[in-house]
Amino acid sequence: MKLLVSSNRRFLPFLIIILVLSGGLFYWVVQYIVREEADEKLFINEQRIIKFLKEGKVPVSMRPMLEINELEKMTGDTSFFSDTTIFDPLEKEFDVFRQRCTQVAVNGIHYEVINRSPIIDARELIATISALTAFLLLFLLGISYWLNHRAAKSLWRPFYQVLSQLRSFNANQEQSIQLPVTDIDEFQDLNQELFSLMDKVRLEYRNLKEFTGNVSHELQTPLSLMRAKLEQLINDPSKNREAIVLELYDDTSRMSKLINELLFFARIEGQQYKRNATVRLDEEIQTALAKIREMEIETNFNWTIQLVPVTLDQVNTTLLDVLLKNLFENAMRYTRTNGNIRVELSNDYFILKNQGSNPLNRPEKIFDRFYRDPRETGHSYGLGLAISRKIAEHHGWRLTYAFLDGYHIFKIHF
Repeated sequence: MKLLVSSNRRFLPFLIIILVLSGGLFYWVVQYIVREEADEKLFINEQRIIKFLKEGKVPVSMRPMLEINELEKMTGDTSFFSDTTIFDPLEKEFDVFRQRCTQVAVNGIHYEVINRSPIIDARELIATISALTAFLLLFLLGISYWLNHRAAKSLWRPFYQVLSQLRSFNANQEQSIQLPVTDIDEFQDLNQELFSLMDKVRLEYRNLKEFTGNVSHELQTPLSLMRAKLEQLINDPSKNREAIVLELYDDTSRMSKLINELLFFARIEGQQYKRNATVRLDEEIQTALAKIREMEIETNFNWTIQLVPVTLDQVNTTLLDVLLKNLFENAMRYTRTNGNIRVELSNDYFILKNQGSNPLNRPEKIFDRFYRDPRETGHSYGLGLAISRKIAEHHGWRLTYAFLDGYHIFKIHF
């Protein structure tokens, strides 16, 4: 059902109710006015007749408009208005009259003066109002349909053009669709939102395509290794089964970790983690450092730690722990033995520096999922840093990377 048809269907019952109420009100007002006018004229005619009677002139009765009857004595209510129906022999039908009956004593004689005035028949009035109401209803419906039909062709033309363009939209298509130019504010806002939405869809599609390819490649490598090792066990049972089984266990552990990271990344993108905690960031950093430094077995790093008390609101503690863990593990992994690692926290930012030998070939790619440095064949950065940036964005922070003076520098701007 089209919008205009739906609008008309909703409008029609209200229109009928309004017209019926208007008809009833019109009927009541007309009846009131007719009776008020008739009563006023009947009262004036009565005064004229009484004046003639006082002058000794007795007007001639002319039924049904005027009747003057002599009475022996006055009875009951001496003056009142009423409605009556009298048969008209000429028209051969009953007519409705408004009458005023008055009993008056003039010169010692009692008279009954009845003067009447015809009024509109109520049934005829109702029939006339009903016919007029029906005519107005049909007329308004016709005009409404005609106006809406013209509006659908002119006013809604940009909407249908946009709808046609959206049907041909392809997320894999780089070129933007051409939306119609319009001077209507609502359609302009719609076009702007659609442009923004389509850009996001294309970006998400590219990311999904790249992500799917990377995941396929990352999962294919351990699967191939596991298959090769299983074939060794099948084809040559004399080999060291225990060593191969341990290697298979390590491969399945890495695959399980990768799958868990993928699911974790998807949950972050789906906004499934609520930010409802207030934390002391300096204390959280100290706790994370204590855990991560336990991993130092043979490598000794020179830690420099400068922290000031910082309180942050609307934080998810689980995500914060993962963020700090990923950054510290990355720093330890890419710092040489006896290298320097510096940690600094202020009210506006958090900085983690680890000493490295060479800058990255493409530093802007370091937060991409499964990015591989072309200088290091087969090496992938995995999902750790990509997850870290996504966590920062989820909290409204900005995570950046730079290489300066022999240090890899990760900085979180609050």
